Amino acid sequence: FIGREKEMAEVKSVLSSNRLVTLTGAGGCGKTRLALQVSADVLEEFPDGVWLVDLANVSDASAAPAIAAAALGIREDHGRPASALTEFLRERPSLIVLDNCEHILEACASLAQSILQNCSAAKLLVTSREPLGIDSEVAWRVPSLKMPDVQLLTPSPARISSGELADLTQCESIILFLDRARLALPTFKITHQNAASIAQICYRLDGIPLAIELASARVKVLTVEQIAQRLDDRFRLLTGGSRTAIPRHQTLRALIDWSYGMLLENERRTLCSLSVFAGGFTEEAARYVCQADAPDRPQVGEELGRLVDKSMVVAEEGQEPRFRLLETVRQYCQEKLLENWDAEAVRTRHADYFVSFGDRAEAEIRGRNQAYWLNRLEAERDNIRATLRWCLALEGWPLAESGLRLAGSLWQFWAIRNHRKEGLDWLESALRRAINAPPKLRAQALLGAGWLNWHLGRSGSGRAYGEQSLALYRQLDNAWGVAYSLHELGSVAEQQGRFEDARAHYIESLRIRREIADAPGIAWSLCHLGSLELALDHLDESRNYYQQGLNAARETGDKWAEAHALDQLGILANQANDFDLARSLWEDSLAIRQEVGDKASIARSLIHLSHLAALTGDQVRSATLQAETLVAAKQARDSWAIAHSLHDLGTVAFANGDVNAAFSNFAEALLHFRDLDDLSGISISLAAFERLAVNRNSMDVAARLYGAEQALREASSIPRSPALESAWEADWPKVLDALGKDGFEAEVAAGKAMSVADTIELALKATADANISDTGRHGSKS
Repeated sequence: FIGREKEMAEVKSVLSSNRLVTLTGAGGCGKTRLALQVSADVLEEFPDGVWLVDLANVSDASAAPAIAAAALGIREDHGRPASALTEFLRERPSLIVLDNCEHILEACASLAQSILQNCSAAKLLVTSREPLGIDSEVAWRVPSLKMPDVQLLTPSPARISSGELADLTQCESIILFLDRARLALPTFKITHQNAASIAQICYRLDGIPLAIELASARVKVLTVEQIAQRLDDRFRLLTGGSRTAIPRHQTLRALIDWSYGMLLENERRTLCSLSVFAGGFTEEAARYVCQADAPDRPQVGEELGRLVDKSMVVAEEGQEPRFRLLETVRQYCQEKLLENWDAEAVRTRHADYFVSFGDRAEAEIRGRNQAYWLNRLEAERDNIRATLRWCLALEGWPLAESGLRLAGSLWQFWAIRNHRKEGLDWLESALRRAINAPPKLRAQALLGAGWLNWHLGRSGSGRAYGEQSLALYRQLDNAWGVAYSLHELGSVAEQQGRFEDARAHYIESLRIRREIADAPGIAWSLCHLGSLELALDHLDESRNYYQQGLNAARETGDKWAEAHALDQLGILANQANDFDLARSLWEDSLAIRQEVGDKASIARSLIHLSHLAALTGDQVRSATLQAETLVAAKQARDSWAIAHSLHDLGTVAFANGDVNAAFSNFAEALLHFRDLDDLSGISISLAAFERLAVNRNSMDVAARLYGAEQALREASSIPRSPALESAWEADWPKVLDALGKDGFEAEVAAGKAMSVADTIELALKATADANISDTGRHGSKS
């Protein structure tokens, strides 16, 4: 028996003040084992015994009283086992465990009722996939084992850190997997290489103990990576349970077959229709998708409630009630949906619902309900993915236009919540699939693609998309779209260092937005004009624009814009050495970003506050904030956010003189930027490695990296920031002095000729070698 300390304490507490406690939950979740462990722990509290009545193999419901009497060792000679049972228990302080009651529920309910009424000293602990449904019953749902948060793991298994590995080995579901795997293969152990796959297995099996045990038994013939890859076909993979287990616990399919077979026909149909949902759903969505011929089919809500009672659907608590199917149940029901009903019609209703949902959300995330709708979109992210996959399955597919409409409505959500690469992939796929869609839909998707390219540092693609969207919006005489396209082109121009073009675009966009009274747009125009002036070192003008933008954002209720304005005003205050004001502004910005859920920007706020704490001598606070930063970035579930957070942590470490920590963070950041194909991120990483190379006296490497960085920036129209330029101006005389003019120019030319892949390899290997050499001479830093 592994873990469950919290659950055991809660069940014992409930049992201490109630006479009938029913442990409910999905098949294989560990109800019986929990009941047995609790029973063993409370044995001394029941001087007349704790008795187990195993009903798993009982097929004749009328035999339940006799089975119970036999379990208690009661001899009855007159064919009245129920009476003999109650007579035996009448004055005896006892605990009766009725195990596996779901298939003979009415008989078990009758038996339990009789004991409660006639035996005042007896208590009952019941296990069943649904409650008995009698008075005084307390139903307690047995949760799955605690699962790893796989989203917090670094994307590549090869980059699992020691801290992450240590955390995983404390997770209940992983402990169970490792324990059972060692029974099958005594030499098995968790490593940096296989840890992520083990975590994926436990997560995708919903932390269900029986499923995890069946999976762990396969390590005799498969690697954990192979097991994880084959979970899409889990019903063939997860077989061969214990020969002594009841038949329905020997394979995963048998486990679900048993539960499914006890459902009514309408319940089966509803459950299979619900399998089109991914990651959960609301009752409103369930009603829409499960409607058959009647638009407002009233029984869907009732069936949903019964499916929750029968542990086939999980009800989740939260701001808004949500439901979900365990992934194993979902895969099983998808097979049944294809076999027995019109799966295409159900999927199309699912798509219709979420396309409409996207339209509603788009109108809301620019106003006062922004945080609420961003959270709703986040909750439905898996359903949105499923909808887009269905709509964009084939070129020319009738639903492709719906996919374009949905993708075009979500680009601001993807931008705010830092799902930028994923969002761009969907938009580009939709634009390819729906080439004959109405111009308005294409213009909106092109606009979104332009913005997301800009966010990812791909200014060339951003400009191309922005120009296409601007042309279409001008043809449509759509002032809102024209203003947004101009603004996007202004942002690209600023990113490319074309500051006068940026100013012209921003000002024209602001003029149009004022004409059409687009309050959210006005706030962003003012903020981006502030950004432009800050880039030009016009601090007073920048502060004025940002203050106007802040006021406009507050008037319209756009929290994202408000947080951005506060953040930038904090930067200006910090530059003016007004540290108290900077701290106040950044803390206000951080609070709003936490409300909105902009996790990558939360990390950026924490970095600002960390820098400020270090600058004002509070090193302990700075170190705490640095640790919080990386956690926040990983919680963003986005490599882009993690990469920037790691880069900033490297910058802090370098400034504090911890060059080895700086290298580690810069290296992780560069690998993430490489995986994302984020050229802007790669370029700032190369600049960091130039500084590391100079610090390690590898001047030839520094010059070569500088040349490669220059070539990358020129090819992608990415300017150097003033901070990076200032840092290089401090370093390059040392490089020039060491190499001489001819040597310096030769290395720069060689760097310019290198591919991006070779440049990354050079940066990582050369600096790592220098680190190893330095560590050997001086010892590693703690």
